[in-house]
Amino acid sequence: MENLVILAAIAATVIGCILMAGLVRAGRRPPLLLPQEEDWADDEAGTIRKLTPDRPSPIDRNAPVLDVEALEAKPLDPRALDAQMNLMFDRNRRPEPDAAGRQRRIG
Repeated sequence: MENLVILAAIAATVIGCILMAGLVRAGRRPPLLLPQEEDWADDEAGTIRKLTPDRPSPIDRNAPVLDVEALEAKPLDPRALDAQMNLMFDRNRRPEPDAAGRQRRIG
């Protein structure tokens, strides 16, 4: 019985070695390519350009042209901007009640 186990282990080792040798040998062979595929491999960027469709332009050429003067922005008043910032970040102001009527705590 022991001899049978030893022979099975040896057979498994030999079969494994044969399979590994076959895999190593197969890796050395060049891949089988059609002549057209060889041409594609030479000019990879051109092939990709030919196979991908053109993207539509993000610019709408049919849209009306807007007048630049009508779009000019008015200058901001720095005092009004400072007053708005003070209102937003004033910690001394009483907090507004939340939906349940309880007072929210700031900070």
